[in-house]
Amino acid sequence: MLDRTEKETGRKTPSYWLYLTEADGTSTRTRIESNLERLPAARPGANIEVTYWQDQIRYVDFGPDRRYTNADPRESFRMPLAIGLLLGVLGAMFLTAAAWRSRRPPGRSPGGSGSAPRSPTACS
Repeated sequence: MLDRTEKETGRKTPSYWLYLTEADGTSTRTRIESNLERLPAARPGANIEVTYWQDQIRYVDFGPDRRYTNADPRESFRMPLAIGLLLGVLGAMFLTAAAWRSRRPPGRSPGGSGSAPRSPTACS
């Protein structure tokens, strides 16, 4: 049963804390990033269903509507995947640059002129 909701302000996406009392009498809370004002079934005293997985509430069913909580593991792979891809591309660029640099003939300057640097001459 839904005891009460608290809107968390200060963020672009609306976020709500749901305070629940379960069938065995235990109380818990979970956070949902969704606009509960559009759900008529999300009112105090409403009977709702929650789904647990690994001791955390993953989603809440308000009758026909389902809202996923912040503990839902789907799409949590995106940031590690982006970091891994970035590091892979940077590593490939570094290895390509190192291979290109090691294949140049010795004695060539990085400027690409091909001649050895001249020693300065004194002017009188």
